Amino acid sequence: MSAPWLVWSEPEAQAGLQGIDYVELALLPTPEAPVEADLILHLQEAWPGSFTEKSLSLTGGRRVTDLAFSLVAEDPVARTVTLKIHGIGDASDYTVTLLDGAGLPVHPFFASSVFVFTVDCERGDCRPLAEEAPRPPRQRPAIDLSTKDYAGFMALLAGWVRVKNPHWADLASASLERVLVELLAHHGDLLSYYQDRVAAEAFLDTASQRYSLRQHATLLGTQLFDGTAAETVLAFSSAGDGYIPEGVEVTTPEGIGDAEVTFYLTERTRALAAHNHLPLAAWPGAAGASVPAGATELLLWGEVRGLLPGQKIAIVQGAFFGLVPFSQVVSITSVRHDELPGWVASPSGAPHTGLSRVTVVAIDPPLERAVRPWDAALGCRIYGNLGPARFGKRSTPHISEIRLVERELRDDRHNYVIERRPGFTRSILRALRLPEGPVVFEAQRTAAGVLTSRPILEVAIGGEPWERVEHLHNAQSYDRHYVATADEDGSLWLELGDGAHGKAVELLADTEPMPLSPPALRLDYRIGAPIAGNVGAGVLTRFVPGQTALAGLAGLEVVNVLPGTGGRQPETRDAARLRVPASLRNGPMERAVSLADYADGARSVPGVARAAARLLGGPFNAVLVLVDPVGQSGLTEALERAVFARIDALRMAGREHFVSAPDYVPVEVALALCVEPGALPHRVRDAVLAALLPGRDESPGFFHPDRLSFGEELELGDVLAAVQGVPGVRSVKALRFRKLKVASSGPVEARIALGPTEVIRMDGDAGYPENGKLRVLVVGVDPGVTETDFIIEEAS
Repeated sequence: MSAPWLVWSEPEAQAGLQGIDYVELALLPTPEAPVEADLILHLQEAWPGSFTEKSLSLTGGRRVTDLAFSLVAEDPVARTVTLKIHGIGDASDYTVTLLDGAGLPVHPFFASSVFVFTVDCERGDCRPLAEEAPRPPRQRPAIDLSTKDYAGFMALLAGWVRVKNPHWADLASASLERVLVELLAHHGDLLSYYQDRVAAEAFLDTASQRYSLRQHATLLGTQLFDGTAAETVLAFSSAGDGYIPEGVEVTTPEGIGDAEVTFYLTERTRALAAHNHLPLAAWPGAAGASVPAGATELLLWGEVRGLLPGQKIAIVQGAFFGLVPFSQVVSITSVRHDELPGWVASPSGAPHTGLSRVTVVAIDPPLERAVRPWDAALGCRIYGNLGPARFGKRSTPHISEIRLVERELRDDRHNYVIERRPGFTRSILRALRLPEGPVVFEAQRTAAGVLTSRPILEVAIGGEPWERVEHLHNAQSYDRHYVATADEDGSLWLELGDGAHGKAVELLADTEPMPLSPPALRLDYRIGAPIAGNVGAGVLTRFVPGQTALAGLAGLEVVNVLPGTGGRQPETRDAARLRVPASLRNGPMERAVSLADYADGARSVPGVARAAARLLGGPFNAVLVLVDPVGQSGLTEALERAVFARIDALRMAGREHFVSAPDYVPVEVALALCVEPGALPHRVRDAVLAALLPGRDESPGFFHPDRLSFGEELELGDVLAAVQGVPGVRSVKALRFRKLKVASSGPVEARIALGPTEVIRMDGDAGYPENGKLRVLVVGVDPGVTETDFIIEEAS
C-alpha cells in the first residue's frame, strides 16, 4: 500500500503490540566521511522470539534506493535492535519498517520510522518553501459594440428633414411630422434589411444571423459552439436492492425560492442497501485520526460485498452547505477481504488484539485532501451507489407530438416552413421550430480534438427514428436525416429534406379525409438554460413526482455529491466572427511541409512542452524532431511512439523522420544578496528561490521548463534583473554563472550560449545536482560573503 489507512496525530502505545519508539543513526567511521552506518531501533515492548533480517525492511531514497543492511544485535531487555547499513543514502527520507514483531503483533501506528542521513536546515526550519512566483496577468477580451438599428435611421431622417424643409422644425413625440419621420424610418429599416440581407449574410464579418454564421463555419471546417449542459454525480440510498433506470429525473426541494433545477440520470444505476454508506474501519481511541491526502487505499469495516473494480464511490466530508465542504469521486481498482488485528467499527470500541474482518479497497485517483471520518462537527460519508446525471428537463409530451396535417401548420409561419415542390402532389415540411426551449446540448469532441456540442434530441416520424447530420449535402432521397440548428434565442430549428437531399416529409392535404391516427412527428428532448445547471453539491434531493419507473424501489433517496459543472453559454455571434477565421490559422494541422510544421505537430501531442525540427539531409530528406517533455521529465518510450505516430500521419511522402530527446545543459548559479534594512534575510532568500526555481505551472519561476526553449541563450543580466525585482533585495551579485561539466573562462560568464539542439536545465534539486545547481547566499547570514563583496572599484 502507498499510504497508511489512517493518520493519527496523537497515537498511543498499546500493551501487547510491538512498535518503534525512536531510532538512532551513527555514521561510520566518521560523520565527516562516512561509508556505512549503524541504525539502532528502540522498540516499545520486549519480545519473546527473535528478529531476522526478513523481519525488517529499509525503503526510500531518490538516488540511492538499494541500500542493504544486516542484523547486528538485538537486546530484548534494553528493547533495542541494531542494524548495519552497508552504504550511505542520499539527502531524501528513508523508512525502516517492522514486518514482524518477533512474536508480537505490530502496532499499525508505530510500525515504521522515518530518518535521513544528512541534516541540512540552515535556520532550523526544514519545511518546504512557501513562497511562489506571482501568476501572470490575464488579458481582457476585445468587445465589438458596433450596431445598426432603427435609431440610426431616425436620427439620419430627423437631421435630413431639418435641412431640406425648415418648416418641419417641430419633431416632438406627438407631432404629425414626427409620426411621418418614424414611418419613413421604419420602412427604411425594413428596406435596408431586405436589400442588404443577401449581400451581408454572404460574408462572415457582416452576417447577422446565427444560421449564416453556422454555414460559414461549416464551409471552413469548424462548428459553432451551442453551449453545454452541466453534469454531476448522484448518490442513491435505498431500503432494498434494485436498479434505477436511465432517464429518472431529480430536482431541488420545493419552496426554496428559486426556480427548480432538473437533472436526469444518463446511465442505468445499481442501488444496493449495503452500499448506501460504506463504513471505514476505526482504531480504538483514534477519534481524531484522518485518512491522509494522497491515500490510494481505504480500509472498510466488515466484509462489504458487491464492490466491483471500476465502480465509483464518493467521499464527502462536512455538510454540503458548510463553509469547507469536500467531496471527491474515485474509482475502485481492486477489492480485497482480509482479517487484521485491533481494528474496530468505531473509535469508541474497546481495544483488542484479535482479528477483525475488513475490506481493503484500492482507489484511483488518490485522495486530494485529508478526511477526518469521525469528526463530529464535520461528519464524513462514503457513498457507494453513484450514477452520472446531466442537466435538462424533459419536454412536455403532449406538445412534442406534431400532427403532419397541412391545415394545422400552414398558418403558423413563425414556427413552420412549408413548401410546394415539383414532383410532389402534397406540400412538404422543410423546417420547424421546437415548441419549447432553450434546448439542452451535451459536450462532444471532434476527431481533431475540437470541443463542440450536440442537442439532446430524438426525432421519430411515423414510428421510424431519424438521424441528425451536420448538413444535407450528401444525403440521398431516401435518407431519414435532419439538421438541428440553434437560434440566437436558444430555440432549435429542424431542417428536413426536400426529396433530393434527404427524405421529404409530406403533409396531409386539406382535400384528403382525416384518418383516426394521422401521421405525426414525435420529439423527445431536454430543455433548460445551460448555466442554470451549475449548482452546488447537495441541492438535488427530490425526485420529480409522477415517475412510474421508481415504483418498485422502497425508501429511495438521492443527493448530488458533486456540484453541477460544465454548463456553458452558447457562443455569441461576435465571438464566432473572431474564432471562425482564426480556425484556419490555428486549426488542426493536416500536413507538415516546413520544419516549423513538424515542430508544431510534435507539440500537439499531450505531454510535449516544446519541440524543434532539424534537417538531417540524406537521400530521404530526413528530419530530426527534438521533443522536450513537460517538466523535462525525460522522453519515455510511450511518448516517443506517440510523437512518431503523429508526425508519421503529417509528414510529406518520401521524407523520413526521427524522434529524439534534446541535449539538456545544466548550469550552476550562485548569487550573493544584500537585503534591505528591516527585511528578514531568510524571508528574502525564500522569495528569491521561489522566483528562480522552476515552481509550478500555475506560478512558474524564472527557470520553469516552459520558459526555456531550444538554442535560447541565457543572459546573466536577465537573472540579476529577476532577482533585483524581488521585494527586500537591495543588491545582488553573481558568484557562479556557468555551465556544469564544461570548461569555462571563469566562474561568472555574461552569457551562456547554446547549440540548436540544447536546452537550459536548472532543477535546483540538491538530490540531483547534475540537473543544475542553485545557491543563494545572504550577507550577514551565510559565511563566505560580506558587504565588501558589493563594493565596485573604480578604474584609475
